[in-house]
Amino acid sequence: MAVWSGLYYEDGSLKDFDFDDGYNVYKVEASGSYSTSTAGNYRVIGQHYGTYPPGYEPPGYYVITPTDWVYVGP
Repeated sequence: MAVWSGLYYEDGSLKDFDFDDGYNVYKVEASGSYSTSTAGNYRVIGQHYGTYPPGYEPPGYYVITPTDWVYVGP
């Protein structure tokens, strides 16, 4: 199982990124903090990937989860 999380600015640029993975685990988390000097809209897009044991259908999953845009002021 793996998860990666990216912090995006309103112009589409990636400002920060975190990743975590594990084998034979119940959950993984990718989190962090970022200090910005630029006011504007930001959002996080998380991507989650995992595989199931042999014999399961579907054999895995891939999910993208974006947050709403949030304005961060000066």
